[in-house]
Order: sequence, then structure tokens, then C-alpha cells
Amino acid sequence: MSVLTLYLIGIYLLFPAAANDSCYSDSLAWQAEERLLIDTLDLNLTGPCYDVGFYLDNIIFLKPGEAINCLTPLDQADSASARPLFTNKQFSGSPASFSFQGDYKKGYYTWPLKNDAFGTVEKIFEMAIEEQEVAGLRQLSFTTDQYRYLHPAVSSNDSVMVFSSDRLP
Repeated sequence: MSVLTLYLIGIYLLFPAAANDSCYSDSLAWQAEERLLIDTLDLNLTGPCYDVGFYLDNIIFLKPGEAINCLTPLDQADSASARPLFTNKQFSGSPASFSFQGDYKKGYYTWPLKNDAFGTVEKIFEMAIEEQEVAGLRQLSFTTDQYRYLHPAVSSNDSVMVFSSDRLP
């Protein structure tokens, strides 16, 4: 059994322009370490997946022994007291494959589909979320070809999605 240690980094490091110091200076005076807020927590995770994701103020992880995506509060991470990600649908994929709109009413995830001609290929699906339940699961129309589409990351207003693919430009 391995222990996964998560490092929580202050958001202001990602947006240094919000700080008083100039982030565009070539000066060596600015040190990233001075802007880091680091905390740790331990989750006892055992394969097949050590990925984590975030949903509201929770950490998503694949629960050991059950292989379902679960939640635990970020401030009290404990795999023993985790609950399923959603109450009406179980997911067993990588927690890192989920991305949520800013209001958490819509989410996207990667799911493998079997295809006789191309084997198993990953596709991106959309889901509606209401009161911890999912509905309206549907494959995104631009992912219906033979290529792989993975790791969706969507902006908070749902206007931009970035993903990985082996599709040609």
C-alpha cells in the first residue's frame, strides 16, 4: 500500500500579477518559494490509479478495493469515510479525467469505448449535474471519429475546452 501525498499550492502563485510585485521582472529577487502556500494530506491509495481530481471542496479519487470514484473533503481527506462521487451513477475511471464548469452544473470526463475497427479509444462525454446526481450523459459530437480524445479541461464559464488527442490538426 502506498501513501499519496498531495501538495496544495496557493492560487496566487498561478496568477502572480495579482500580487504587488511585478511578475515580469528579470530580477532574481522574486522567488517562487516566497509565494508558495504548501500543505500536505495523506490518502492511502492502492492502484490501479493514483490520480486525483477536484469537485467543489472535495478530492476525487479511485477508492481502493472498490474501483469507484469517491469524494472526501479537502480539509479532512480520509479514504475510509469517502462517499461516491455521485449518488445515482458510479464511475470507475481516472479521477484526473473529470473537469467541471464553474457552477458545477455540467461536467466532462474521458471514457473508453470499444470499436471493432480501432480497438479501445477514449472519448469525451458531457453530463448534467443536479443535487449530486448526473443525467444526460452524452458523447461530444466532435469525438465520434476514430481518434482518441482525453483529459478535458473546461473553463469556468464553459466557453473553452482544452483536451489531448491523437487527431491530426
